[in-house]
Amino acid sequence: MINLPYRANQMLGAPGVHNDLPSVVSQPIVSFIFAWRQVSILHALFGLLLLGLTASPPVSAATWRVELDGSGDYESTWDAVWRADAGDTILIGAGRFDTVHHYESHDGAEWDGSVDTHMLLHSRDLTVIGQGPGVTILGNSGLPNIFGIAVVFDYHTDWDAIVRIENLSIESTETGIGVFYNEPIIHVANVEFLSCGRGITAFSS
Repeated sequence: MINLPYRANQMLGAPGVHNDLPSVVSQPIVSFIFAWRQVSILHALFGLLLLGLTASPPVSAATWRVELDGSGDYESTWDAVWRADAGDTILIGAGRFDTVHHYESHDGAEWDGSVDTHMLLHSRDLTVIGQGPGVTILGNSGLPNIFGIAVVFDYHTDWDAIVRIENLSIESTETGIGVFYNEPIIHVANVEFLSCGRGITAFSS
């Protein structure tokens, strides 16, 4: 058996070492080191390729259209909100959206209660944009305790959520926009309140 220090010294031609072994002994060692380095490089390249194939691409936000005539993705704002994910945008078309939806909080939710509203928004990143005041209208129920839009703090809630509501009218509701728990950030722009008992109101349990 030939030990490695001797073999290494022999390969380097160290003085005082008797080179009494055949010269071919060092060749398999050099070949082995070269082959091992090749395999290591191939393994590294394969690992990078595998990482690139398995990495998930970033998920882009979606835009959902709500149209009363059925030409959009949904005819109801309720269905669009339940389908939307955080970061999505809901575009509401022209017309009057006067359907009243009843919502009750779920077990374990921070907000405990129920609400009747024309549109429900879970407090996560969502943007709601109408076609303009007087064009996109939520309301005209004329019933007590009805909200135009209710933003609820529930099990879907993201503490850093920003809810944006823009370019629409809310009409004939007791409360235009009700925010249940005021942790999320609410951005309201170009929203018209007509015959509403209150405009924007924050509630807590």
